[in-house]
Amino acid sequence: MTAANLGNRRYDRVEVIFRKTALITFAVAAALFTAVWLASGHLIAYFAKGDAQLAENIARIYSIQRCDFVFVAIDSICCGCLYAMKKTKLPTIVNFIKLFVVRIPLFLLMTRILGMGIEAIAWAILLSNMFDAVMSVFFLIRGRRSFAKAVRQEESANSRLRSAIQALGRLDAYS
Repeated sequence: MTAANLGNRRYDRVEVIFRKTALITFAVAAALFTAVWLASGHLIAYFAKGDAQLAENIARIYSIQRCDFVFVAIDSICCGCLYAMKKTKLPTIVNFIKLFVVRIPLFLLMTRILGMGIEAIAWAILLSNMFDAVMSVFFLIRGRRSFAKAVRQEESANSRLRSAIQALGRLDAYS
């Protein structure tokens, strides 16, 4: 919907779509956060099957991963807008960096040097998704500025073209 409205130069609709999409995405993230929080006891009991150590590890991972829904939502909203503006290369590069430059080295650092246990996986995922969300917001703001500049230039060119056509129409009236 966003790309179609951008193509038709309906920028007022694009903003409305962005706001509604952001609201829905944050509502889904809040629902998932709440569902994991409320169901964590049942999920832990199902997966741990009486193993106290495993139950403790799962509880620590759930407490870290609940916060991740917010950053995934932010990234989803920003990437959707970037894709609509036909800026697909940036999110791809950021996701590649997130995995191979941030997440895997963080996990190795946390497990091998800091000696963290199983929760190192959750922390590496959370921190890499935080990085991804920050970078997506940065590129969306930067892309939005360049997009706005392109729209202003196009509108300026269109107004000059309209003026030229009107001037030609007046010349035809005099001939």
